[in-house]
Amino acid sequence: KMLLAIRDQIRIKHPEFDLKLVYSGDRTDSKEDVKKDLEKAKMLKEKYPDFIVGFDLVGYEDEGNTTYYYIDTFLDNPDMPYYFHDGETKSFENKDMYDAVLLNSKRIGHGLNLFYFPNLEKELIKRDLALEICPISNQALNYIQDFRLHPARGYLQRGVPCVISSDDPAIFQNIGITFDFWVACMAWDLDLKALKQLALNSIKYSSINKVEKQKALEAWETKWNIFIENLAQKNY
Repeated sequence: KMLLAIRDQIRIKHPEFDLKLVYSGDRTDSKEDVKKDLEKAKMLKEKYPDFIVGFDLVGYEDEGNTTYYYIDTFLDNPDMPYYFHDGETKSFENKDMYDAVLLNSKRIGHGLNLFYFPNLEKELIKRDLALEICPISNQALNYIQDFRLHPARGYLQRGVPCVISSDDPAIFQNIGITFDFWVACMAWDLDLKALKQLALNSIKYSSINKVEKQKALEAWETKWNIFIENLAQKNY
């Protein structure tokens, strides 16, 4: 209720704004606890069908349980949309992304180690399944050292659907997503066309419905056109 109240307050000034919540459990929890979390998510989704959009597991994959560890709970709830946080690792041994795809995850958080699995990469392209790329988080947590060597640069070049995300802005003290877009632009040598596509992907692969997406696209295109006009007037 508090989050919905905040959303409505923001809409006074920005009527196009929307907010959806993916209810999350923790991958260090027991199977029984995750099962209870999923039951809570189902209850909340029934009560707030336009606000609660799905379920996820968060936490360090290298230290927590695999996605497959909870497979019975996930298979017992096929109607729950999943947004799995998988592939946030440098390890070739971690195969969580396979299970995320097989469980029809709506998006995949991070997907950092996808480059180890070329056939899975092709499957993401085929399914039009997006990765949530979090460059600053990946460096802060020591998954990469140099932004220029981030695997997402290759994913974009090969046509893997990607969106730019900030992961944990409250923890890392980076307000908003501008910093992550700036890093991606500078480190991956992105042009204006690529930045536009990434921004559009944020709407395309979001969890809002078709009507909400159309409204968001119209609002975004208006602001984008103003941005381009201002850019052209600066005569760079």
